[in-house]
Amino acid sequence: MGQGEVQILPAAAVEDVVACPHHHACKLVDIRGHRCYFRNVFENYDLFSTLIQLHAGGVAKLVNRRDAPGLWTVGAFHAESDRAVHSDVWERHPGGHEILVVLSGELHVHLRDEGHVVTLTAGRSFLVPPGCWHRLTVGEPGDLLSITPRAGTEHEKAVV
Repeated sequence: MGQGEVQILPAAAVEDVVACPHHHACKLVDIRGHRCYFRNVFENYDLFSTLIQLHAGGVAKLVNRRDAPGLWTVGAFHAESDRAVHSDVWERHPGGHEILVVLSGELHVHLRDEGHVVTLTAGRSFLVPPGCWHRLTVGEPGDLLSITPRAGTEHEKAVV
């Protein structure tokens, strides 16, 4: 495992700092009967500058925004203008639903084939169906959390 990765492994004992199966000095924590090895457990991360990649086998990895995607990516974004949310690009994710959560402000989710626009305000979320072409625009500047399936993601330039 690399920096920031988390893997849940079955077992019963709870210990302190140990050598995990990957020979790193890790904190071992018991969570609901599972032994969990955490590397850099006492650090916190800025989700606006870092992404979390979710991988098979229960592994979560902190990466910079330029790294190759995992199966799913969790990220937070400052949506200060249409440019910040790439409003001029349609995208779709055939691999699964994209989860959009507005933390503050107001965003509009445009669904191309349906000709529909969904308005989201602080605390509201939307599940973009798999394979649905969509794009975002900003109604009021704010922050957005997205959980996105990466495999097969496609983009097309929008005519706005």
